[in-house]
Amino acid sequence: MRSSAIAALAVFAALITGIAAAQSVRDRVVEHVNRGAGFAEREEYDRAIAEFDAAIKLDANEAVAFANRGIAYREKGELEKALADLTESARLRPAQSSTFYHRGKSYDAMGDLPRAIADFGEAIRLDPNAARNYVNRGDALRRSGKFDEAIADFSQAIRRDAASVNFYARGRAQDEKGDHRAAIADYGEAIRVNPSNIAALLARGNAYRAQRAYDPAIADFDQVIKVNANHAAAFTFRCAARLALNRLPEAGEDCEQALKLKPSRRVAATAQYGRGIVKQRSGDAAGGQADLAAAKKLYARVAEEAAKAGFAP
Repeated sequence: MRSSAIAALAVFAALITGIAAAQSVRDRVVEHVNRGAGFAEREEYDRAIAEFDAAIKLDANEAVAFANRGIAYREKGELEKALADLTESARLRPAQSSTFYHRGKSYDAMGDLPRAIADFGEAIRLDPNAARNYVNRGDALRRSGKFDEAIADFSQAIRRDAASVNFYARGRAQDEKGDHRAAIADYGEAIRVNPSNIAALLARGNAYRAQRAYDPAIADFDQVIKVNANHAAAFTFRCAARLALNRLPEAGEDCEQALKLKPSRRVAATAQYGRGIVKQRSGDAAGGQADLAAAKKLYARVAEEAAKAGFAP
C-alpha cells in the first residue's frame, strides 16, 4: 500500500515537473519573441532575427516567430526568406489575416502583383474590417491597370478609415484612369483632412494642370513650396503652369530654382528641358537648344517626362 502511494506521488511529481518544464519553455519562447519585436521596432533586424531564431529553435510550431522573422527579412530586402517564413506561419495559423497581409506585401516588393492581390484578398476575407488590407490590394490593382477595382477597394478603405492618405490613394487611381475631376475632389478631401499632405497638393496641382486650370494649379504648387521651399518638383511643375500662361520670366525663374536645388537626375533634366523651352520662347534659340540637348544627355527619356510635366517645345 505504502509503495503504491509512493509510486503515485512519483508520477504526480513527474507530471508537475513536466508541466513546469513546458511552462518554462513557453516563457522562454515568449521572451525571445517579445525581445525580437523590440529589436525590430528599433530597426535592428539582425538582432531581431536572432531572437526569432531562438524562439523557433525552442518551438518549431511558433507561428508568431515565423511571421515576425519573415517581416524582418522583408525589411532587410531578403524577400525569398521572408516568403518562406510567412508561408510557414500561414500553414501553422491559417486564420491569421495579418500573415497574408505581410506575405502580400512581400510579393508586392518582388513585383509579383497577382500573388500580392490574392494574399491581400485572403487578408480581407479573414478580416474585412481592416482598412490597410483594402488599401494595399487597391494599390496593387492600380499598378496593374485595374482602376475601377482599385477605386472600389480604396472606397472600402475610406469607409473604415477616412484618413488623408486613403483619399490620396483613391485620387491617384482616379487620376490614372483619366478622371481628373474625381481625382481633384479626392485630393481636396485628402488636403482637408491633412492640409500638410504635400503629395496630395502636388497631385491636385497636376490634375488641375491636366484640365488646363493653371491658376489653381499654381496655387497648389505655391502651397507645396510654402511647406517645403526645397521641393524641386514643385518649382518644375509651377514652371510648366506659368509657361502655359506665357508668364515666361516667372517660369524661367522657377525652372532655374529647381536646378539650384540639385534634385534627382530626372527632375533636373525635366527642369533644364523646361528652361530650354522658356529660352526658346523668349527669343534665345541657341541657349534654348543647348538646354534641351543637355537635358537629353542627362536623361535620355526627358522629352517624355517633360511632356508629362506639361512642357511642349
